[in-house]
Amino acid sequence: RDRAAALRASGPVPSLCLAIRRAPGAASGSAAVAMGKKLLVESNVSFKDVAYDEESAGDTSSDQDSDDAELDPPQYDSDCEPVAGTDMSRRELWRATSSVRGAWLHRQLEASKKAIRDFQMGEEDSIETPTWLNKGMSVTFKDVSFSIQVPGSNDPKTMETKPILEHCCGHYPAGSLVAIMGPSGCGKTTLLDILARKKTMAHTGQVFVNGREADWLFPRISTYVDSNDTMPQHWTVREAVRFNFFLKGHVPVYRYFQSERVNEVVDHVLEVLGLAHVSGSKIGGDTVRGISSGQRRRVTLARGLVSGTPLLFLDEPTSGLSSTDAELCMKVLKIRSMRWRQTIFVVIHQPRIEVARLFDRLLLLTARPGRIVYDGPMVDVATHWTGLGYPMPAEANPTDYLLDVITPDAPGAQPDFFAAEFKRLLLPNIVLDVAAGLASPGSTAKEYLEDQYKALECFGRMPKVRNSQFSASFRGQMQEVGRRKLTLMLRDPVIIGMQVAVPLLEGAGLGFCFFGIADKTPEGIMVISGWLNMLLMGVLFGGFTGVPQLIEDRILMQTEVGEALYGEFAHIMVGLLLDMAVTLVRNGIFITVMYVFAELPWTWGHFGPFFCWILLVGVVMDPIFKAAAAIAKDMQTATMAGLIFVLFIAVFNGIGFVTKKSAPAVLLPLLNIMPSSLVAEQVAWGLYGDDLEVWKTLNEFMGLERASPWTCGAILLTWFVVFNFAAAAALKYIKHVEK
Repeated sequence: RDRAAALRASGPVPSLCLAIRRAPGAASGSAAVAMGKKLLVESNVSFKDVAYDEESAGDTSSDQDSDDAELDPPQYDSDCEPVAGTDMSRRELWRATSSVRGAWLHRQLEASKKAIRDFQMGEEDSIETPTWLNKGMSVTFKDVSFSIQVPGSNDPKTMETKPILEHCCGHYPAGSLVAIMGPSGCGKTTLLDILARKKTMAHTGQVFVNGREADWLFPRISTYVDSNDTMPQHWTVREAVRFNFFLKGHVPVYRYFQSERVNEVVDHVLEVLGLAHVSGSKIGGDTVRGISSGQRRRVTLARGLVSGTPLLFLDEPTSGLSSTDAELCMKVLKIRSMRWRQTIFVVIHQPRIEVARLFDRLLLLTARPGRIVYDGPMVDVATHWTGLGYPMPAEANPTDYLLDVITPDAPGAQPDFFAAEFKRLLLPNIVLDVAAGLASPGSTAKEYLEDQYKALECFGRMPKVRNSQFSASFRGQMQEVGRRKLTLMLRDPVIIGMQVAVPLLEGAGLGFCFFGIADKTPEGIMVISGWLNMLLMGVLFGGFTGVPQLIEDRILMQTEVGEALYGEFAHIMVGLLLDMAVTLVRNGIFITVMYVFAELPWTWGHFGPFFCWILLVGVVMDPIFKAAAAIAKDMQTATMAGLIFVLFIAVFNGIGFVTKKSAPAVLLPLLNIMPSSLVAEQVAWGLYGDDLEVWKTLNEFMGLERASPWTCGAILLTWFVVFNFAAAAALKYIKHVEK
């Protein structure tokens, strides 16, 4: 113990060998080994293994301090059962080894940095895959085709089929870095979407992972980086990347690694992509100054890389980047494919020669329709073209030359010839590769995830792999989505102004117009009906201020749910709780200010029911705006639909516009279920129900009746549930953009 404490005080210890010598005639040394483990853990000293051997006890020559040994996880009791001879429980041992887990993760990052240095120095052969890592995932596809219906060329009233992609097949082993290239309209992104299972429109063909058809857990082992950079503008760069790491990463970081180690992983990804200096900057957008468009593109790439999935699909990750930044990003992808065995597909346009050489394979398509003209190693493409009688000019960029000769209508282009030669020369071997890949299936998605979890079993018992498309639990999803929404709300001055300053000013302005209305004669709601109408209108229409934000949240949610970061229900529950809190604050300010100016009695019997009922009708209105924002395609449509519906509710309020005395008999049932009418009756009873003379007048002129508060509450609850359900169903099932 004293030696371990001294080592700890002197600084970090890379490795430590604990030798146990059994005295002659003594009992087994297992208890001493267990005690040695306990002492090391208590002293915060990282260790790889503690073993007892009668023959070599006391021999320290077996201590391993090589770099390769440091990369493997510590190998001790995987079940973390109570240690014999000590009072340490499994939970205590798990907590005590947190520094060991952190040290192991730190070594992985250091090894990754070393791999980058080796690659930059041209020592690619020294880059090795960790022994504990799974072999990766291969991708195989066959008979992939896609077509759309377009108006006929001769008769626009009839529809005809236009092929976009025709009969594509291929096989790519684990760890391949594949470039998908071709002219505009050849189906590059279409093919990528089909391989990544993002295509929502009808298509044909099959996609296999490790020789097995992609299953339910495919989102857990794949990451798709879209060509659009959809992120909140008040988000910081580090927050964006950390968000994906917590929700998409294989490692259950909530339980198994300390926050500083998580930040170390995020910072490493930002560093290799040249984003470390802007990690604290805002993403920015139309109304917020932030990072540049090229940096924003690299943030989107970083969010995809930090997940660590074995399959990575990238749609134009270098668009908008300088040639230097594009080469930097592609080098990072190359290293990850070599070290971590990630299979990476990249849709890219005419990269410069230094970038093109980084790819292992090239999948080249021509257009009208999309057909494969080359599929093979990138280093063999020049030889193949020379064999066809089209040698590449020595001074030309190979990718530029390839697109020149396969683009339809380009001078000297021969796309049909190259497509035919591909079928004659290359396709037979590709078909054999596809058959071989399907004949020897590898691990399933679940088995792959279980292997990843086993890498951490050395630290203690791991939970079973969840049979879910989401890496994080529902609690973890709500925690991260809720933290982000709350942070962005507090950070955005527009939201704070709209939800605090606007109702305060609106209440003061309208309230001043009705100053002292409670003291006017004759007494009764007929005198204050104008004030109450304005109060109800302000509460009913107050939710319109949040429609633009609801539209933005919906677009962001559909993008992130499609990437399986979290589920629709987590987004809905977070929105329900936080939006309701915002509604209560906004309407509470407005109601209180209006009540103050009216000089109504400040007793709980008057103000309490009045405040609660008006506040409740505002809560009921919010789901209507949510449903409109979820169903409508854009903000204008959502605003118009919500305006018409809420205006109808405001008119049927029973006290100012349409009353039970003025409404036709056929409309009376509507007044009995309208939230505004029900709340107006409850407010009128709370203010004047104890004055029978006044209440009689209200009954004669407006038809107000004493309704049961329980009935009123039940009807309002029904409105709340129905429209929240409609909003949830729309968010889940209505896809405003088809791919």
